[in-house]
Amino acid sequence: MRSVVAWFYLLGHNPRGWLLPAIPWSIAQALILLLSQEAGLLQTVCVMVSVVCILAAGWIGWQKPWLFALATAIVGTLLQGLYLAVLANSIGAGLSPVAWFSGVVLLQVSQAQWLLAAFVGWYAGYFRRRLASQPRRDQGRRVQGRARR
Repeated sequence: MRSVVAWFYLLGHNPRGWLLPAIPWSIAQALILLLSQEAGLLQTVCVMVSVVCILAAGWIGWQKPWLFALATAIVGTLLQGLYLAVLANSIGAGLSPVAWFSGVVLLQVSQAQWLLAAFVGWYAGYFRRRLASQPRRDQGRRVQGRARR
């Protein structure tokens, strides 16, 4: 139970680390659903934007990168459902806004987008920690150079 409280503490003290990447992630995911199959290049760009947003969330939240990426995906899914629910009336698609919202959430869950986001975010944070833990090669040379003078 303490770890869950610690997770919420981390998310609460750095909301920009997972809320800001959620906005472009949700827009890109909504565009992927709305675009036709002929817009393959634009769909590919939207997929790349969504992956970069998840990577950014994991990179920023390096303490628990999977948590930041998962929070980004969950909030992004809720935002995506809201976008499409609002657009449902203007598009005239015949479905109610509640059906659009629940359809988006069920689609993201059935595609395991949240688990995939958690894994990708974990990898970004893992990579950041590995880069931070490696000693720089020029540090030893600088110390030796100062001793010689």
